[in-house]
Amino acid sequence: MEIRTQKIKIKVVCCVCRRMILNEKGEWVNGTFDEKKEDNLSHGYCPECGEKVRETYRLFAETMSDRK
Repeated sequence: MEIRTQKIKIKVVCCVCRRMILNEKGEWVNGTFDEKKEDNLSHGYCPECGEKVRETYRLFAETMSDRK
């Protein structure tokens, strides 16, 4: 039995700033793409936006815990 594997390149796009990873080093850069034409597209957070989101949720959680 032979199992064949295929490497598929998936473009990861930041769901906040729309930058995307374009190279194997994982560098986030500005790029253009057409979501309707891209079939190997995934969303996530770039490091900068991810940090802002984590900070926002941390402050929210602290505010909610203070209300108790």
